[in-house]
Parts: sequence; C-alpha cells; structure tokens
Amino acid sequence: MALKFSEDLVSKNAPERLFKAGCVDIHNVVPTVLPQIFSGASLLEGDGGVGTVKIFNFHDGLPFKFIKEKVEELDTENYSCVYSVPEGGPLGTVFSSIIYRLKLVPSSDGGCVFTLTGEYTVIPGVEGAEIYINGDMKQNVGIFMAVDAFLTASPNAYA
Repeated sequence: MALKFSEDLVSKNAPERLFKAGCVDIHNVVPTVLPQIFSGASLLEGDGGVGTVKIFNFHDGLPFKFIKEKVEELDTENYSCVYSVPEGGPLGTVFSSIIYRLKLVPSSDGGCVFTLTGEYTVIPGVEGAEIYINGDMKQNVGIFMAVDAFLTASPNAYA
C-alpha cells in the first residue's frame, strides 16, 4: 500500500538560502540547529549532487539510530530535490520505500513556499503505518522550521 502526504510551509527567507541550507547542506546544518536530536551527520558517498548518500545519526533514546538519504534528483535553478531512504529509520520494518520531494517556490515578498511531499510504501501486513508517517512528517516540518529560524537569526548564513 502506497501513501502520500504533503505539507506547504511559508518562509520569509529567500529560496536560494533555504535551498542551500535545507537541502544541499542539510547534513551540516541539522546537527547545529537541532543538537538535541542529531548527534551528527555526514556525506557517505558523493559530492552533494545526484547519487550522494548522507547519513543522519540520532542520539540514544530516540526510536531510530540513524537514517540514510540518497539524492535522486537535484535542481538548483528551480529549488527542488528528490531523495530516497535506502537504509535506517522505519525502512524495512514499516516501509519498503520512502521518497521525499522538496520544492521551494519564490513568493512576491522575497520569501518562499516550501512544499514537502513524502511517499511511503507500507510493507504488507503492517498495521499503524499512519502513526509513523504522521511522526515523520512532523519531524520533517520541525527540521524545516529549525533551519528557517536559523536563517532568520543569521542573515549572513548561506547568503
């Protein structure tokens, strides 16, 4: 069973800055802006472009130890990216695949609208997948809000 959820969020930050910090360089940003969740993150393979694999490590006591994300598509001119989860998190126990699509659309006030879409394929027979999806989407919205707040408080970062 495949499930798809989307969330639109508004930012006063320019899409260029939010895309750099929240998509391209996210592995360097989240341990700084959310140190209570992430114990670290790094590139495992690649240079940040398509095919790059990033790992995000969580602190002990959280439901998962890590999650890996692979950049499947990266469009720096149109501020969009697609990444999959090849390992970690609820993959293999709840979901057989997870794909995220991120898109930033410039707004007339110099900010942007950020759209996050999560596509989840549930392993047959697994009950309660919606609980994981709801938590995952809330976590991703929280990450966006933390990165957005960091950029607002640091106007020269990713300028």
